[in-house]
Amino acid sequence: VLQQAGFSIIQTDKAKGSIFATSGLNWYSWGENIYLDFFEDNSKTQVNICSASIFQIYSWGKNERNFEKIIEEFETSLTI
Repeated sequence: VLQQAGFSIIQTDKAKGSIFATSGLNWYSWGENIYLDFFEDNSKTQVNICSASIFQIYSWGKNERNFEKIIEEFETSLTI
């Protein structure tokens, strides 16, 4: 899903349930680091998604768009 959304997966850790990905350079930023942490809670899998801009203070809404893009691709992947 991350690669389909246009992100590059840099590192995965199955034991910790985490994924580190990046976005590319764009008109809004020098790119973003995207962290996904998965954890089990009462037989449900939950995910924490964090998008952080590289080398800048303000993201111009890019971090929120990254989140929306990940969710959109995930929902699309569930469609039969």
